Amino acid sequence: MDNLFVESTDEIIKLMTDEFESLRGEVLMESDARKMLIRATALGIILAGNKLNSAARNRFLKYCDESTLDLFAEDKGIDIRYQAKTSLTTMKFTRIKTDTIQAIPYGVRITNTNKTIIFTIIETKSFGIGETVLEVSAECTVAGSFANDFVPGTFNILLDTIPYISAVTNTTKTNGGSDIEDVEAYRERIRIAPESYSCAGQRVPMNFGLNLLKAQ
Repeated sequence: MDNLFVESTDEIIKLMTDEFESLRGEVLMESDARKMLIRATALGIILAGNKLNSAARNRFLKYCDESTLDLFAEDKGIDIRYQAKTSLTTMKFTRIKTDTIQAIPYGVRITNTNKTIIFTIIETKSFGIGETVLEVSAECTVAGSFANDFVPGTFNILLDTIPYISAVTNTTKTNGGSDIEDVEAYRERIRIAPESYSCAGQRVPMNFGLNLLKAQ
């Protein structure tokens, strides 16, 4: 099934014009106001036909659009489309020795040499008195797999000024980022969902038959 409504605008105009001329016994000129009315009406029919086609196609998993796929997923009892996730890493801050407690606040930004990818701190932690090294969790500002697999030491440029900080760098390989699930992969996951359903029925206790005989 491609479309329920397949007529083109020209076909509809011709059908309407032929029917009108047959009923009225006259030929409509192109400049005739009634011919213009037929064109306008045909456009309305085409728009309605497009909506009809869209609604009909959305009833079928093979043809439905992205928004309708979520409804199919919910109906099958599976997770809706997997969303993109951000890549994660651990940042090590080094500061000059000082007898103060100093916080590394949430939202501090660190980037790489090319300044193409930015990670932000996702927790607030503090140096203790006399401590010079502090490790803090960070995530990429943009979700996706593109920020994965950068080795330790890649992100070492602090974009936000923090007093006493002498260096910053990621100490773990960036990982955990993922792209939004491909539409066709999502469609296929929904399609095969029924294969995971059990048809074994309700579990019957092992002594069910014995109990049944005793009852007799």
